[in-house]
Amino acid sequence: MQNKIYEIAGYVAIALTVIGQIVINISAIAGQSLWMVANILYLVKAVKQNMGKAEIIRNVIMSAITTGLIILCALGVF
Repeated sequence: MQNKIYEIAGYVAIALTVIGQIVINISAIAGQSLWMVANILYLVKAVKQNMGKAEIIRNVIMSAITTGLIILCALGVF
């Protein structure tokens, strides 16, 4: 049952990534926020399913990049 939850989380993260790519052209912060939720889902899934350090580190880095972009957008840099 728990693995099924993480599988669904993976599908939701994929959908949020696609929607984020569409929304970012309308609102940068909204699009990046969707990507942030997707990144968090990918990270939780990687940790809970013991996917390895490389996958976890990749997801942490992607989350950090997304956080930075949200901050820059909020500051009006973009």
